[in-house]
Amino acid sequence: MSIIRQDLSTKDWTIFALKRSKRPNDFKKVKENRTVKEYEKNCPFCGGNEHMTPKEILTVKDGKQWLVRVVPNKFPALETKGARRYKINRHITGPYLSVDGAGSNEVIIESPRHNEDLCNMKLYQVESVMQVYRKRFIELSANKDYQLIVIFRNHGRRAGTSLEHPHSQLVAAPFVPGFIRGKIYESERYFDNFGKCVYCEMMAYEIRAKKRVIFENKDFIAFAPYASTVPYNILILPKEHQACFAQVSESNVKYLA
Repeated sequence: MSIIRQDLSTKDWTIFALKRSKRPNDFKKVKENRTVKEYEKNCPFCGGNEHMTPKEILTVKDGKQWLVRVVPNKFPALETKGARRYKINRHITGPYLSVDGAGSNEVIIESPRHNEDLCNMKLYQVESVMQVYRKRFIELSANKDYQLIVIFRNHGRRAGTSLEHPHSQLVAAPFVPGFIRGKIYESERYFDNFGKCVYCEMMAYEIRAKKRVIFENKDFIAFAPYASTVPYNILILPKEHQACFAQVSESNVKYLA
């Protein structure tokens, strides 16, 4: 099992997971500009190669063909060791604190086709991916040992992707990172000072100003933050005040898609 260590000077946490070093890497053996095929015989995520992955957690099908599959990460950052509930042990070494790397790490395979990506999928396919995000988020949220659930997606070699087949990951962790805590603290402070939600305030201004809005529909808006931290930074917010992704209704997922 991995271990999670706390930085004594910042109180932030770092996951040390030795299994991650054993991951396969498509980009060690391919050229950046090669033509990507629909099917790769050695890719564990391609349709027809389901036997190459751990036993699936969830599958969404369209007739006989699956649209989205969820499987345990074969090289997890955090793992449950087969127990749904477990005691997270804390360890003291001199002045240092660490905890067991207990959690969950799942892979969401977004398509059976190797050369398909979210940007060129049909809307119903993207909606299927978002519905799976929502379903797994809600189910894992029921486990009180998890303090944070993160869904993330790397794209391309420079972003840290090990396999080029379109996929996302979900990590349920027993801690909350410092940058997330910072956002929560500042949101609380803004509400204490002004009695308003900081995200609702930002969204309302951007809708009026129309300078940074990229896209909006009746339920969601996407805009470039005023103080973007990276190029192409995009913030997607629900127009209805919601504190958690799990509050997005099943019927509204298509507008998020």
